[in-house]
Amino acid sequence: MNMILEHQINHQIATLAGLLKRQTYRIIAEERLEITPEQWVILHYLWEENGLSMGDLVIKSRKDFANVTRIVENLKKQGYITKRKSRKDGRSYLVYCTKKGQEIKPGIEKCQKRSTEISLKNISKEEQATLLTILCKIENNSLDYLNESATSPK
Repeated sequence: MNMILEHQINHQIATLAGLLKRQTYRIIAEERLEITPEQWVILHYLWEENGLSMGDLVIKSRKDFANVTRIVENLKKQGYITKRKSRKDGRSYLVYCTKKGQEIKPGIEKCQKRSTEISLKNISKEEQATLLTILCKIENNSLDYLNESATSPK
């Protein structure tokens, strides 16, 4: 069976993810913001709910613990967030957005809006809704597999 790589859905999604990331980096650079797309994902969740644990950020961002730890440390060095020991569990830390982290929010939202407008140009609301439904199904299938693999005996 001759598989054409460009006709493989997973390959197309991975390629698109890379292109969208490059597009986002360019928009961020044009706006002269000192942040990465990965960092703004973490900030986004802290804007929604300040004081999340590292585990919460891992779950919400769909990133692995090592990546979230690295991103959080970089955001901390830049002054966008702070970490404090949890009062409930002294072994864990909660992550909080700082004033500087709040101040960058309008610039990031402007970048997100521009990136979305570029990406979705000439795509109807109905097509967008269908695409989102399909992508959610693919994401859930992948998460189910990863969760099953993590809990099944080797």
